[in-house]
Amino acid sequence: MLTVILSLAAGAIVGYLGLLGSKARLAGPLASAGVILLLFLMGAKIGFDEEIMGSLAVMGLQALAYAVATIAGSILLVWLWQLVEKRRQKGEAEREEA
Repeated sequence: MLTVILSLAAGAIVGYLGLLGSKARLAGPLASAGVILLLFLMGAKIGFDEEIMGSLAVMGLQALAYAVATIAGSILLVWLWQLVEKRRQKGEAEREEA
């Protein structure tokens, strides 16, 4: 983990100081290629793991349940926040009229 943090910090310093010059424009495409390669290798590793492949359906249902719970929780909190705000605004309006 320390290697990841140090690499990120070193990259930020190099970018901030402008040490790459005109080659900095290659950072985006190289990062995209790196992410694609990483995803491919992770997929290959998962494909070779028989235990993961055997429990893929269960993990998919768990992921769906987490997603639905997250969305439902977000909607509930927004609804509650709007309710609180309406009551607060109504109270302010009543105080202004008095």
